[in-house]
Formats: sequence, structure tokens, C-alpha cells
Amino acid sequence: MEQKTFFEAEIHALETGRPLGYGSKLADLRPFIDRSGLLRVGGRIREADVLAAVKHPIILAPTGSLLHRIVWDRHLRLMHARTERMLADLRSEFWILSGRRAIKAILKGCIYCKKLSVKPCEPRMADLPSCRVDSFLPAFANTGVDLFGPIEVTVLRSRIKRYGCMFTCLTSRACHLEVAFSLDVDSFINCLRRFIARRGCPRRIFSDNGKNLVAAERLLRQSVLTDKRVDRFLTGQSIDWIFAPPYCPHYGGSWERMIGVAKRSLLATLHGNAINDEVLATVLAEVEALLNGRPLTYISSDPDCFEPLTPFHILIGRQNANVPAEVPAGPIALRRQWKIAQTIADRFWKRWLKDYLPTLQTRAKWVVDQPNLQVGDFVMVVDPLQKRGSWTTGRVVKVHPGRDGIVRTVTVKTASGSYIRPASRIALLEASKSPQ
Repeated sequence: MEQKTFFEAEIHALETGRPLGYGSKLADLRPFIDRSGLLRVGGRIREADVLAAVKHPIILAPTGSLLHRIVWDRHLRLMHARTERMLADLRSEFWILSGRRAIKAILKGCIYCKKLSVKPCEPRMADLPSCRVDSFLPAFANTGVDLFGPIEVTVLRSRIKRYGCMFTCLTSRACHLEVAFSLDVDSFINCLRRFIARRGCPRRIFSDNGKNLVAAERLLRQSVLTDKRVDRFLTGQSIDWIFAPPYCPHYGGSWERMIGVAKRSLLATLHGNAINDEVLATVLAEVEALLNGRPLTYISSDPDCFEPLTPFHILIGRQNANVPAEVPAGPIALRRQWKIAQTIADRFWKRWLKDYLPTLQTRAKWVVDQPNLQVGDFVMVVDPLQKRGSWTTGRVVKVHPGRDGIVRTVTVKTASGSYIRPASRIALLEASKSPQ
């Protein structure tokens, strides 16, 4: 009997007629041994008009197989009730030492309850990649790209959909907007060619993965970015194309944030009015100027402080497009012109290193270290487009640790196939038995 194992000293004292010591966990319960040899609570409610089992419940240890079977049986009978409901029901027959904690520990093993309450994993936010902190590079050397829309325009008497193509410099935070006339690959390549002709050829381009989107139009918009013809064009330009993991919008937060600002500006400007292609191109150019004129650093109220640093400083050498640059009087030698341009760029990067880079130090969220997901973990794949009860389950078959050893992306095998998902879209139901 488990009572004799856990309460050997107390049972021996009661059988020999000796009082329990102050160090006993049962001293405040005034226990006694009934005719069946069970240890029960004596308590203070002997005169209460209730059942004997309620007045004198059986004492149970907080661990052991007996308690596990009793709690699990009651949990199923009460249709997966929570801890408080379970404790209230069990008190009519049993007195469990540290009952609330013991029941919680047992219910943690209920997969059904975990599916209803478990939260997605939150691994510590990674350090910024080199593409976000490399200085003294040309603007748009590391570029994030995405499409947004649709934006309706009037052509003759028809309303036709156009799309915006956002290019964002991941280091200087400069933006470039192009009009995509359709959602086909040729239209996107033309946007890319115009961007390269005006801003120069980037070293690396980052974008979302088309497989992470469900809506038909959004899926079509992203499939443009993953087409083989785009890949061949980039290969000819010696550009590396890097995709974010599926279902992982925060990987592209740098350009998604700029797209959000651009959408709000377009909404505030157009007000749903019908426009033509020429007006749309003009409005997008003005939105681009608005984005590139935004301050990257703190705006001081001190009149003696420098003007705030903006992406325009690296693009055109001044704070915004409205202020004309200072042009020295008289002719300027080509060598001096080059030195002036180089000085402007150096001045931008020095201020970028001094004023902007330190603002990237802190993590806004995901600051606590969490255990890594492991191969063999039983998990649930979070799908924000479906109800929690419909989320699929699977096993982790491969982990993809980052440079710091933290796993932020895994490959999950489900009944329908294997998928790569970020840890933020994975909810751990049962850890594997292998050690960390």
C-alpha cells in the first residue's frame, strides 16, 4: 500500500499510540487509521451533517501510481475538467497533500488539454544578420522585396488591378517603389530591371516564401517571386536570392513594416477614388519620398542638434527632397565632385553607426531563453487561418539551428507530408525522451 510507503513514520506512531511530531506533514490533519487500515483525516468537522467520506477523506501522497490513476480516471469522467474543478471533486473522497500542485503535474500529460491551451514556442530573438548591420555599403546592396495591392486604376472605361512592388534596403532602410502592371513573372522582372537600372545591382535579395500563403491572389503574388525565370535572371546578374521560411512573416519584418506604411499613405491619399496609371505612378513616387524622408534617429528639441538622419541622406545627400542641396559657387573639378559625394556618404555612415545602430541593440520581445525543439518531439502546427481544434499534429524530423545554436526553424512530418515551419508556429505537446 502506498500509504505505508509515504507515511511509514506517521502510521507507526498511530499504531503505537504515540503523538505525531511537529515536523510531520499530517500533524495539522489529526489523522487516524480506520477499520480497513486506511489513513484518514480526523479534522475538525466531525459534527458536520455530511457523508463520512467527506468528513474523513482518505489521505493520499502527492506522488505515486495510485494518485495518478485516480486523478486520470476522474479527469476523463469530468470531461477533461481543469485543476480547480478536479480538486473540488476529489476532496469529497480524498485529501491529497499539495493537491493543486499534484493535480497540475498529472494533467500536464493530457494531450487533449494541451491542444486547447498550449502556446507556440518562443525561442529567443536572434541577433541581427549581417545584411542589417553591414555599413559603408551602397544603398540597396542588401534588399528585401515584396508585392502588395491590388490598387484599382481606370483604363478607358474599365477598372484594372495594379500592384505595388516594394524594394527596401535592409541597412540604410531606404525604399524604392515600382508599379507592377500584373501578377505575372514578366511584369515582376520588369520591375526588378527598372529598380536595378536606377538603384544599382544588389548583392542579395530577400523575400517571403510563396508556400506560406493561402489566399489565392496572395499566393499568386508570391509565386511570382519563386518562379524559375526570376531565378535565371538573378543568376545572370550574380544576385543571391534568399527566401524566408514558410509561415514566418516576422523574418521579413523589415520590408513588411514599410509596406504597411505605404498602404496607409496610399489609403489616405487616394480615398478610393478612380485614378489612371499616370496618377498611380506619381502617387507611388511621392509615397517613396515620404518613406525615404522618415527619421531613423531620435528628433531632439535642441536647435543646436543635427537634423535627424533619414534614408535620403544616403540617396541624395540631404534630409528630404524638398530642400535643395548646397552647391558651391563656380566650377567644380571632377575629382572634387567625387570627394564631395564620398564625404556625404561617409558622413551618413558615421552618423548611422553612432546614432542608429545602437537603437537596434535591444530585443522588443522573445527575450527569454527557451528549451530547443528536438527531433522526435510531438508537436502541433499552428495555423492562424483555422480553429485551434483543427490544427494538425506531427513529429519533428529535423531541426535547423541558427549560428547561436538556437532552433528557430524545424521540419515537421504530419499525416499529409513534411513541412518546414518556424518555431513560432509550433506548439510542443510532448517532448522526446532524448536529452537536450
